[in-house]
Order: sequence, then structure tokens, then C-alpha cells
Amino acid sequence: MPHAMAEPTPFLTFARFRFHLKVRTLMLLPPYKGAVFRGVFGAALRRLVCVAPEAACSACALRSRCLYVSLFEPPPPPHYPDAAKFAQAPRPYVLNPPLTTRQIFHPGDSIEFALVLIGPAIEALPYFIQVFQD
Repeated sequence: MPHAMAEPTPFLTFARFRFHLKVRTLMLLPPYKGAVFRGVFGAALRRLVCVAPEAACSACALRSRCLYVSLFEPPPPPHYPDAAKFAQAPRPYVLNPPLTTRQIFHPGDSIEFALVLIGPAIEALPYFIQVFQD
């Protein structure tokens, strides 16, 4: 008689998304766009979700429940044996900026890039979409 086997619990879950954005206004970007994309995304996400924008994240009473902190300043897991050695855990996303060296984008042009969300960050996809739409 065959045995029914339980599905293994995944150790690491991730999801990859491709974005295709239409440029609305003239954009001048550097040859490598990664820092610009991450910086603009971080600032826009903080504006979208932060309830205390004037406060430093490190002093915020809502830090442990903040989406911005969980994505941009994630604390090391408390159960990790070497947690005290690290100020932050790795960010749970990978933003792959456009690989083109093109620097000038006109209204109507397209920009494509990829996003990988890892673990619980997958549930934050609607926030990524909203920020990129804005």
C-alpha cells in the first residue's frame, strides 16, 4: 500500500516579476540605473507607508511592524545565533535595474526591469506596484 507523503515546507520562497513602465516625462538617468531605482523606490515607499515621516526609523515605536523597515532596514532574526554581529539582515528583494546604458528617455518610451521578492516580502507586491506606478 503506498504511503501518503506530506508536502515539504519550502525553506526559501521567492517570486520574480517583470515590470514594463511607460515614461511620462523626460528622464535623464545615469548609465547604471540601480542606485537611482533603489533610492527612488525607497523614498517613495517610505512616503507611502510611514506614519511618522519626521522620525528616524531606528527610534520609531512602530519599527517592528513597519513595511519600509522590513524591506530597507530589516533587523537580523533574533533566533539567529550570530544576530548581534549584524546591524541588518539582507534585504528581502532584488531589484534588477534596466541593463541599458541609454540615459535619455522621452515620454512614451518604455523602461523594463525585474524584481525578485523573497519570503514574506512577496506579500508586499501591491506596494511595489503602487510605488512604480507613481
